[in-house]
Amino acid sequence: MKIGFDAKRYFANYTGLGNYSRTLIENLVTYHPENQYLLYTHGKDLETSDQFPISDPMVSVMTPGTRLGRSNGALWRSFFLTRDLAANKPDIYHGLSHEIPVGIHRLKGLKTVVTIHDLIFLRYPRFYRWSERAIYLRKFKYSCRHADRIVSVSEQTKQDIIQFFGTPAEKIETVYQSCDPVFLLPVTNIKRRRIKERYQLPDQYVLYVGSFNERKNLSSLIDGLAIMKRNLDVPLVMIGSGKQYKSTVIAKIKMLGLNHRVLILSDVPNKDLPAIYQLAKLFVYPSIFEGFGIPIIEAISSRIPVITSSGSCFMEAGGPATRYVDSSNPEEIAAAMEAVLTDSALAARMIAEGMDYISRFHGQETSSRLVRIYQDLKK
Repeated sequence: MKIGFDAKRYFANYTGLGNYSRTLIENLVTYHPENQYLLYTHGKDLETSDQFPISDPMVSVMTPGTRLGRSNGALWRSFFLTRDLAANKPDIYHGLSHEIPVGIHRLKGLKTVVTIHDLIFLRYPRFYRWSERAIYLRKFKYSCRHADRIVSVSEQTKQDIIQFFGTPAEKIETVYQSCDPVFLLPVTNIKRRRIKERYQLPDQYVLYVGSFNERKNLSSLIDGLAIMKRNLDVPLVMIGSGKQYKSTVIAKIKMLGLNHRVLILSDVPNKDLPAIYQLAKLFVYPSIFEGFGIPIIEAISSRIPVITSSGSCFMEAGGPATRYVDSSNPEEIAAAMEAVLTDSALAARMIAEGMDYISRFHGQETSSRLVRIYQDLKK
């Protein structure tokens, strides 16, 4: 089969949607080399291209074939990409981040798939500007209506698509995300020491990885750290980018006198993350709601225990070995952190059971499920 992908975020995004795109495509290339893969992108960010190279002979990077497309990437991706698809004639086109081009359903012989990661903008509209909500609603509804098959990254997202858009359940298939397999590989002691020195990491620490925005609920984590500090003084390392809410978090850290107990790192390259995960004693992810929560999988793969929020998709990502808390309750967060950090047998059990659970997210399993969807559409 010849399969085309919306590769905008493969080449232009270092976090969630970019990681999803890269991992999905690289798993397909690894485990299903019999197919041809076309990556459609308006342009390649040179830094990202160097960090995530594509060199397989079955992979082609496709850029706009017209002057208009080359001059306006957003218009090309939404409206004019169909011209390139008509010329290249792939069997399948997969929109990896909620969107398919307008009019794509009119192309004869082309079957379409779209991945919907979450409908948080409908569940929690307060986290989005009205203009963002309007654009997302138009694009998401169009994709769910016109795609031949919808891939949801969790059962939670599948139920949201059914609830908010009235989409038939049989049109949606849940295919879990997998994380980069590099997180499963033990980092050498030499590299651990080098990373520890480079980022001035403490000997023991609780870790958070993710963006700094209100939905991530980091204020409750900081409150929980302040409460835990009364009995157990383990610092917190936070990795992520953000603007206004990050300033709010920093202000709270200062107000609670935790300046020397919290280390905030930004612009950490992906290649350094496995060592930072594996050096941590505990991973805490107090988000209010997610489509899936890939940092949870990264942490479990790195063999550290995980605490996250109850509800949403978190049980799907974390499984039975993860500790779940009311993330709006700092006392509960603090108690869970203390329990895991002071009970080595509990931590070891969480790690062992977590490793058993995440086999379902292995790239061979997830890519095979996607290929079955593609094959079914071409029957």
